[in-house]
Amino acid sequence: MPLIELGVKHLDIQGDSQLVVDQVMKEANCHDEKMDVYCSMVCKLEDKFHGLELNRITRKYNEEADELAKIASG
Repeated sequence: MPLIELGVKHLDIQGDSQLVVDQVMKEANCHDEKMDVYCSMVCKLEDKFHGLELNRITRKYNEEADELAKIASG
């Protein structure tokens, strides 16, 4: 993972879906298989960082990142 190799210690992630934020931060259960895989990966990686936060931002501030995520998961 490039972030780990770069020595990143604190990760602050922003997302525009409150449901996804809640699922990844373990405040809500995953009911979708694909989402469950993403959450499992976060759990495996979170001990590699001193801090990991996922915060909700409005969609208008996240359009470019949303498009990149769709391409990557496509």
